Parts: sequence; structure tokens; C-alpha cells
Amino acid sequence: MEAGAQEPIPPPSRAAYLLVVRDGAASFRRANSPEQAGELLCEWLEWHDLLDAQGRLRFCGAVEASRTSSKEEPGPVIGYLLVNAASPEEASEIAGSCPGITHGFAVEICRPFSPSPRWPWTQDPTHFPRS
Repeated sequence: MEAGAQEPIPPPSRAAYLLVVRDGAASFRRANSPEQAGELLCEWLEWHDLLDAQGRLRFCGAVEASRTSSKEEPGPVIGYLLVNAASPEEASEIAGSCPGITHGFAVEICRPFSPSPRWPWTQDPTHFPRS
């Protein structure tokens, strides 16, 4: 490195956070047309594209809801995203930008898995405990 040149600043450490999307939008579907639901789906896909372009999206998927919910329990899981975030606050910011939030959907944030040195298989993925 040349004299006087600054070293590049390393990017912040990023962890994977799992965002679990729950359907709480039954009232939205009852009050809106299929076209409006389609518009929300387009916004959702654009959100995925934006996260991907920002390097924040690792993986996403949709699942078919298999149960109904009551007021006491959360709605069924309908999708998930694995996102890169430098902190729980950044993960919360990403979750809060979900277009479904304003329509009754909920997004749960699951913390990243922290391997324990007591579990050797977390250090070496080729090493799994034998029964």
C-alpha cells in the first residue's frame, strides 16, 4: 500500500436472519378485489427484487397455509425470507419494509443461529454426531 493511502474499511459483519411471514390479512381479502390483491402481490415481488438488488436477500419462499387462525394465535405461515443484516435493528428495518405489514400481515424475526464450540458439527459442516 502506498504511503498515505488509507486501508479500505471492511464491510460490517452480516448475519442471516429468518423472516417468517404470517397471514393476518383475511379482512384485506374480504374488503378488496382480486385485482387489488394482485397489486399487493406485485408490490411484494418488487420488494423481493429490491432486497435482492441490495444484496440483502439470500433466499425466499412461499408456503401454503395449512390452518386457520383465531384472534388469540398468530396467522398461518405463508412465506419466509432469509436476509443479510448487520444487526437485529437492520433486520427489523427490513421486516418493517414488507408491503404486507400495512394490510394485516405480520413478519417475525428469528435471530441468527450462534454455534457453540461445544458442538463440533457447527464448526465443521462435514462432521455430524453419530448415534
